[in-house]
Amino acid sequence: MKELFLSDEKYIQTQKIWDAVNLVWPNSLIKNPRDKIIKNPKVCIVYCPLYAKSELDNSKLIEPFQPLEESRVYNKLLVYKSVIEAVESSIKKEGGSMNLLAIFANKGVLLGENQNVKKADNILLAHGELLKRYTKIINVNSVFIDYEQLQVKFPKFVNFKDSLPVTIKSEEDVKLTSKLIQMFNSEICINEKIIDNKKNRKLLNNFIKMYGLEGTYWLIGGYLAFDYMIHDLVGDDGIYIAAERMGILFGISRLTPSLEKVTRIQLLV
Repeated sequence: MKELFLSDEKYIQTQKIWDAVNLVWPNSLIKNPRDKIIKNPKVCIVYCPLYAKSELDNSKLIEPFQPLEESRVYNKLLVYKSVIEAVESSIKKEGGSMNLLAIFANKGVLLGENQNVKKADNILLAHGELLKRYTKIINVNSVFIDYEQLQVKFPKFVNFKDSLPVTIKSEEDVKLTSKLIQMFNSEICINEKIIDNKKNRKLLNNFIKMYGLEGTYWLIGGYLAFDYMIHDLVGDDGIYIAAERMGILFGISRLTPSLEKVTRIQLLV
């Protein structure tokens, strides 16, 4: 994958960085923390669209003229800014500076039933511009890019009731989740396969209980279609910062083996 930043190979200690994150946002967890990282690390965040305050299975996009505060993801934007600036401040004290890669997830966009897709497409373009401007007020060196530019292979809009690519049925949870993993691996995870093990099956089964089989496929599929790219984008010494409103969503990263190599800052908002 094409390099988006040049990196300096001098290393800095990281404990003060993790301490700064916990100070700014105590409801955080550092996964795979490294003792040291390169002086100018690549840091990745992903913006979801500006959804209105509604349930996941009935998602709507806020209108461009509505204030950001009207979005259910507004707090995620605030936390991203606070944590990123705290990390940058810590890195600067060590003589470095981060390179932020802000990515807009303009594929796999959740839409409730009976919504105008053409209108939603125009709104999505406006959301991209709003988030691009928001990124510029974060005081770091940054690049803004979206899923379409990264050629993420997934439908632009999805609904929890959309049909699956392949019909799967089973009365046994283990067989059902294994079949779902097989479908993910054949339809989405072409570059990096999900391991069919007890932990992954349990995770998927929990999602199925919450959102049904179809909802689970379309929700998790939107993550999987991009997640395998993260390691290539930030490298072994990079950082992936993820903010979620529900803790169960962090478990999706477990389905992409290469993310185990990446230091992840998980922020429960």
